[in-house]
Amino acid sequence: MASSGSGGRKRGRPVQAGTAFRRIADALRQRIVKGVWKPGEILPSQRTLARDLQTTVDTVRAATRLLHQEGWIARSPKRRLAVARPGGNQEPLDPRRAVLQLVPMPLHLKLKGSDAAELQRGIEDGAGRMECALIVVSSYALRTKLPSGWMDMPQSGILVTGLVSDGVLRECQKLAVPVVLADYPSAPRGLRCVGVDNFEAARACTERLIGMGHRRIAFLRRISFTRRGIDPDSRERQAGYEAALKAAGLHARKKDLHTAFHTETPDSPNIRSVAGPRAGYTAALVSDARTAELVIRAARKAGRRVPGAFSVACFQGLSAKPGISGMAFDFRIVGERALRAVFEPAGAPPVRVPAAWVDAGTAGPAPT
Repeated sequence: MASSGSGGRKRGRPVQAGTAFRRIADALRQRIVKGVWKPGEILPSQRTLARDLQTTVDTVRAATRLLHQEGWIARSPKRRLAVARPGGNQEPLDPRRAVLQLVPMPLHLKLKGSDAAELQRGIEDGAGRMECALIVVSSYALRTKLPSGWMDMPQSGILVTGLVSDGVLRECQKLAVPVVLADYPSAPRGLRCVGVDNFEAARACTERLIGMGHRRIAFLRRISFTRRGIDPDSRERQAGYEAALKAAGLHARKKDLHTAFHTETPDSPNIRSVAGPRAGYTAALVSDARTAELVIRAARKAGRRVPGAFSVACFQGLSAKPGISGMAFDFRIVGERALRAVFEPAGAPPVRVPAAWVDAGTAGPAPT
């Protein structure tokens, strides 16, 4: 990554002096200068400031981050924003050490999933090791467009965590700062991706099921509404599944590929087509843990023992204490490597984090 010259060349889009968050930052700064808030005094909540200044909470949040970087405000012991005390650590943060993280959904909803929570912990750990600021912007709107205003801030680069549209990826390709896609299977030209090794994990998992004597193995993939088609991770896992079958002399038939939506239940036809005894499968490789749970419930509801008459394996996070056998990924490593990749030279190859087999008692020898 090229560094700024002595002239202070800006990276990314030109900074506009009239940007809303900068105007709000100026207003807050003037209140501190005039003594409206004394050193050490806790600032009003961001919602209160937004109402007082007739702006949005997101704009106030961006303004207070800027003032924090400049050393005007600091975090209190209870993590609330307060006016910085004289003599405190008010060294302005170098904007070249700030990373903008885009989360294409509300962050509190994304962190409900254990994999997403571990990914975020890894990103934050990486920010701590790299000694950089992490500025998080989250909204469903980020799936289809880049955030206005935020792109004008000077920063080291941008980290995207979550699936976005092709249009957003094309916009990212035009930016002058590095853009890294975290937990992505692939990236368009000019962008970097850090993700899990889906292909090798699926191949290894399928080989393990074949080694247990299974010859009729279904593959259940997932639909992504953001990408309007098969989930990109599922595509890579399908390729690994097919490669393992081919190497064992087994044919990957189209009718053995099944698709599930996020609204499935154990009684859904898409689930029963895999788990039911009439389907003729002795094992199923499922693209995600939630869908795998539905398959297990459907099989047991149909009177099939798991394992025994039917085996199920899936892909999941290593920290989730999985109750399903399969390949587990350490998403904390994915997050840490994604943050680090922002500061690595352009043209570096994609990063693929390997998986480890976890035996949770849902996969066993094929029935004789």
